[in-house]
Amino acid sequence: MSYKDIYTKVTKRFMDQGYIDILAYCQHPTGSECVPSWVPDWRSTICSPPIWKPVSNDPAFRTSGSSRLLQKVSHGVSDLLTLRGVRVDTVKEFGSVFGDTERRKRLQPKGTLQYLAEVRSFMAQSPRFNPGSEDIQTSRIAVADFSGYVKDLKTRAISSYAGFRHVLDGDTGHDGYLQNLDDSTKEVGSNRDYILNASKSFAALRLLRSVRPFISTSRYVGLAPVYVQAGDVICIILSGNVPYVLRKCGKAYILISKAYMHGIMYGEHMAGSPDVEDFTLK
Repeated sequence: MSYKDIYTKVTKRFMDQGYIDILAYCQHPTGSECVPSWVPDWRSTICSPPIWKPVSNDPAFRTSGSSRLLQKVSHGVSDLLTLRGVRVDTVKEFGSVFGDTERRKRLQPKGTLQYLAEVRSFMAQSPRFNPGSEDIQTSRIAVADFSGYVKDLKTRAISSYAGFRHVLDGDTGHDGYLQNLDDSTKEVGSNRDYILNASKSFAALRLLRSVRPFISTSRYVGLAPVYVQAGDVICIILSGNVPYVLRKCGKAYILISKAYMHGIMYGEHMAGSPDVEDFTLK
C-alpha cells in the first residue's frame, strides 16, 4: 500500500468519525500532486495550528454552530471527498505576509506595525465594526482572537493595542522587551501597564504562522494563508470549528487551508439558517 493510500484511508476514517478539522493539517501546497488537497501529507513539515487544537472536545471556535448532525461525508474509491457546507463569501483583497514558519521567532517592529496597519486599514473599509471599537477589534483580529491562549482578551484588548503601539513605535528603550516577552516583571517606565497587558498579545503574535490579513467581498476581515488568492471561497464546513479557504478547480474545489474570519467564528453566520450545499474536494 502506498503512502498516498495510507494517508487517504486514515483521513477518511477521521472524517467518518466526525473529526472534520483534520482538514486543518492540510497545508497547501503540499509539494506532491499525488496526495489529494484534503489529505494531510505527513511526509512534509506540518505546522500545528498554534492558537487552537483542531481535534478537541473543547474547541476554541465553533464556526459551524450546532450543525454537527447536518454533515454528510461522502467518499468512495476515488480521490474525491464531498462535504456539506455553507458558502460565506469570497476573498476580495489581501495584505502582506506576517509571521514566520519558526515559532517564537523575535518580532520585527517594522513588519509588525505594517501588519497591524493593514488589519486596521481593512477594518476602515468595513461597516461591520462599530465606531469606537477599532482598538479592541484590531487586537482581536491580529491574534486570531487569542482563543485557547488568553481567556480574558476582550477585557484587555484596548490596553493590548495601546501596548502594541507603545512598544513598536520606534522607542529603542523597549527593544529588549521584544526579545523577552515572558519577563513580566521588567520595568518599562511610564508605559508599564500598557506593555504588560500587551505581553501575551505579543506572545500570541509570535505563535502565528505565516498569514495575510484579508477583506472579503462582503467586508468581513480576517486572516488567511499566504497562498490565498482573490476569488477564493471562504466556506464553513458543517461540523468544522473553523472556516476553510477553497479554490474552484473545474467542477470541484481544492482545499487551500483554514482561515480566521472575524464575525463568524462562534456560529454567528449559522444562526440565520443559511443555504447548505455540497462541496466536492479533490
